[in-house]
Amino acid sequence: MEPTILIVDDEENIRTTLKLFLSERGFAVETVGSGEEGVERVRREEVDAVVLDLNLPGIDGIETMGQLRRLQPELPIIIITAFGSIPSAVEAMRQGSYDYVAKPFRNDDLLMRLERGLENSRLQLEVERLRSRLGEETPFGRVIGRSAAMREALARAQRVADRNVTVLLLGESGTGKEVLARAIHEASRRREERFVAVNCGAIPDELVENELFGHEKGAYTDARERSQGRFAQADGGTLFLDEIGEMPLTAQPKLLRVLEDGGVVPLGSGERVEVDVRVIAATNRDLEKEVEEGRFREDLFYRLNVFAVRIPPLRERAEDLSLLVEHLAQKCAPLLEVEWAGISEGALQLLQGYGWPGNVRELENAIQGALLMANGCEIEIGDLPPSVRGDAEEGVEAPGLAEVVAQVERRVVRQALQAEGFNHTRAAKRLRITRQTLLNKIQAYGLEEGR
Repeated sequence: MEPTILIVDDEENIRTTLKLFLSERGFAVETVGSGEEGVERVRREEVDAVVLDLNLPGIDGIETMGQLRRLQPELPIIIITAFGSIPSAVEAMRQGSYDYVAKPFRNDDLLMRLERGLENSRLQLEVERLRSRLGEETPFGRVIGRSAAMREALARAQRVADRNVTVLLLGESGTGKEVLARAIHEASRRREERFVAVNCGAIPDELVENELFGHEKGAYTDARERSQGRFAQADGGTLFLDEIGEMPLTAQPKLLRVLEDGGVVPLGSGERVEVDVRVIAATNRDLEKEVEEGRFREDLFYRLNVFAVRIPPLRERAEDLSLLVEHLAQKCAPLLEVEWAGISEGALQLLQGYGWPGNVRELENAIQGALLMANGCEIEIGDLPPSVRGDAEEGVEAPGLAEVVAQVERRVVRQALQAEGFNHTRAAKRLRITRQTLLNKIQAYGLEEGR
C-alpha cells in the first residue's frame, strides 16, 4: 500500500506541482490550503507524512505542526520555508519537524528528505513494535545487553523465573542486580503481587530484625503501633534482599528460619505468622570467603545459593556500551532538559576501553554529565568525565591535541551556525572569522546547512 502524503500549502501551483510529482513516484497525495484543513484531515484519518508550508493564512506552520504532532506524535513533517525564514525552519526542527527545504527548492531534494522521513518513521515504529512484543513475551526484553556474558546471565534468569526457588544474584556494585531481580519477579507467577526491595547494607544492625519481621505495639519504647515487616509486606510476592552479605550475624539465624519454615515472628510477639514469599538475594561479596572467615553462616549460604546467576561487570561486555549509552541518554536527556544528539566515534571508543569500576551506575553518571556538557550537541571526548578521559594512559589511545582542538572547533562552529539560523555571514561575524574561512570549516567538518 502506497504511503499517503498530505501537502499543506496556500499556493495552489505548489500543491498541484507537488501532487503530480509525488503521485508519479508512487505516493497517494492529498492537498489542503490551510493549517486548519490539514489538522482536520489528520484528525479524521492518519497520514504517513506531511509537507507543510511555514507561511500559512490562519494558524501558521509552527502552530499547525504542533497540533499535527499532538494528533500523530511520530508523524514525519517536512517544512517548506522561504530562504529568509530559515531561522523559523530551524526552530520548527527543534520543535519536532523532521527536516526542511527552502524556496526555491528542487523536487528531487524534497523527495529525498521525504523518503528519509518515511524510512525513519518506519524504523521507529518497527523498534516500538519489537519493544512491545518483547515486553509482552518476557520482561527480560527490557534488560539491555547482547554480549555473550549478558546473554548467558539472562538465559539462566529466564530458566528460573517461574520456578518457586530462591535465587542468588552475584555481581559487582552497579551491575544492575535489582533490575534483573525485578525482571525475574515480573516473569514469574507472582507478577501480580508486590516486589519489595530491601538494602540490607543500609539498615543499622539493631534494626534489621524490626525491618524484616515487624513488631507488635509496645515491643519497645517507641513502638506505639503494630508494624508489618518486609516479609509480611511481600506476602504472595517477591522479597529482594540486596547486599545480603552485609546482614549482621545476629539476624542471620532468624532469616534462615523464615526460609526453612515460611513463618516470621514479629518483635514483641510469641505468635508465628505464615508468609508466602519468594526470596531473591544479591551480593557483591564472595560469600564462600565470608563463610570461611566466619562473617556469614554456612547453612544460610547454602539455603540462599539454590540457583545462582552471575551478572557480568561492564568491562566484560564492551559490545553492550553503544546500546547502554543510547538507552541511558534517551532516559536522562528529558530529565536534564537537554537534547540527545548522539555520540562521536572517538568518545564511544573511549567509553568502550574504560574499565568502569562503578559499572552501569558509573556509566549513567558519566552520560548525565556528558549530556550537560554537550548541551544539545553530539557528545565528544571533551564532554566525558576526567576519570574516563584519564584512563587513556592505561590502555586506550589518548586523543592528540589536534583532534581535541578539532572537536571543540567543530562544536563551536555548529553552535554559531545554529544560533544564526545557518546564515553564513552572521555566523562568521559571530565567530570573528571571514565568511570564506567559515565555508572551509563547514566543508571540513561536514556541517551541511540545516543538518
